[in-house]
Amino acid sequence: GSRSERREWSSRRTPSLEPISCAALHGGAALPAALNRALLKARRALVVGAKAPELALDGTGGTYFLRSLDGRPAACFKPADEEPFCANNPRHFVGGETAGLSMRRGVRPGEAYLREVAAYLLDARGGGLAGVPETTVVECRHPKFQYADREVRDKVGSLQVFVEHDGVAEDYGVDRLETARLQAVAALDVRALNCDRNSANLLVPRRGERLAVVPIDHGFCLPEVLEIEWFDWCWIDWPQLAAPVCDEVKKALAASDPAADAAALRDALGLRPKCLRLARAAA
Repeated sequence: GSRSERREWSSRRTPSLEPISCAALHGGAALPAALNRALLKARRALVVGAKAPELALDGTGGTYFLRSLDGRPAACFKPADEEPFCANNPRHFVGGETAGLSMRRGVRPGEAYLREVAAYLLDARGGGLAGVPETTVVECRHPKFQYADREVRDKVGSLQVFVEHDGVAEDYGVDRLETARLQAVAALDVRALNCDRNSANLLVPRRGERLAVVPIDHGFCLPEVLEIEWFDWCWIDWPQLAAPVCDEVKKALAASDPAADAAALRDALGLRPKCLRLARAAA
C-alpha cells in the first residue's frame, strides 16, 4: 500500500491506554490517585517500554496483567469482547452473544466489565470498607490481545489496580482472616447479589497476624435474575459471619441509600433496570 496507508496501519497497532468517562464514574476530571498511578505506569510500559499484556493462566475470560517498566504488575485489564461467549474470548468460549449463552444466568456476555466497576463504586460509596481495589473503564489497544479478525483496534473494558498479595483466602486458616473486613465483603456481596464469591477471589496481602482480605472478580454481580446458590458465597459458614456485626459495618449499612446507589450506578454505567431493582431489594 501507499506510505500513508502504512503509517495508518502502524498507528492502529500502536499500543494505547486511556480512561473513559472519569467525571461520570468518579465525580471529577481525574481518576482516584492509586488508579491514576497504576494507569500511568501501565501506559508507560505499554507504549514506551514494550511490555506486552500478559494473559492470566486461569479464568474463563480475557484477564490481562499490565506491567510497569520494572516488570511488576500495575493493573488488570478485562476487555468486554473477550468475556465468555464473546467473539474474541481467548479460552474458546465463543458464540453466546447470539445464542443467549452466559456463564451466569442474568449476566449477559460483554457486560461483566461494567460490574467490575460497579462493585468498586458501590463499595466506595459506603466508605470502602470491603476494600475493592480502585476500578474504572478504559480503552486499551495492543496486538497481543485477542482479535479474531486480526484487525487491531481499541477494546473497552475494566481496569483495576493490581494488589500485591501473598496468597488467597483458601491458602490460610479461616480464623486468621479479619472479622470486620469479611463482614464488609459479605455485606457487599449481599447488596450486589454476587453470584461468584469463592475463596480464590479473596486476595490476602500479609499484614500481621490478622489478615484483611481484598475482594476481586466481581463480573458476576448485579444480575438481572435472582439465582444464588449456597455455594456461591464461600463465607456463608465462616465463624466471622456468626459473630456480632462490627460497629463500622453497622454504621455504613445504616447510612446507605439504596435508591441513590442504584441511581448512581445507572447514571455512571447504564446498568439495566432489572439489575438495579434487584440490588435495591437486596439492600
